[in-house]
Formats: sequence, C-alpha cells, structure tokens
Amino acid sequence: LPVTNQGRPVSLDEYLPVAEAARIAAFAPATIRSWMAAGRLRRYHAGRDLRVRRADLEQLLRTPVSDASRPENDNCTPEQAADRFLRRRRPSP
Repeated sequence: LPVTNQGRPVSLDEYLPVAEAARIAAFAPATIRSWMAAGRLRRYHAGRDLRVRRADLEQLLRTPVSDASRPENDNCTPEQAADRFLRRRRPSP
C-alpha cells in the first residue's frame, strides 16, 4: 500500500477534506465542489466540513468522461465547469 506524507498507509475508506482531495486529483478545490454539486462525486459531512471518500475520488479519476455524461454542447474542462458553477452562486456586484 502507498503511504501518505505522514507515513501512514493509504486507506480507500478514508474521508478527505476538499483541499486534500483537490491536491490528490491535481485540480482546484472549486472543481471538487463542482463535481459534488453535479452529482459526479458524493459528498460527506464532518460537521460543517465537506469530505470526499478516497475510493470515490479515485474511481472518478479513473473513469473516462464520455460525451454522453456531459450536457449537450458543453465541451468545457472541469475547471471551466467549476468557474461557471461559482459564477452562478456568487451575487453580481
């Protein structure tokens, strides 16, 4: 089994904070939240904090994105999708 930077073995049942999941996936935390909002990644709560199950994240990263799973005429990157999501949630100045 691989080990974390703290020297402990990696567990697929581990629940990761969004920032750690983003680091592992090499995406921005907003992308992880966008995947949660879109239902592509299941969200878990630890109090007010969002968590991601490591096994769910790794499965999503291994799954190729097909055109059928994307909205029609939406060929954007995950980062672009996250940006659109955040723009919809933020009030206009």
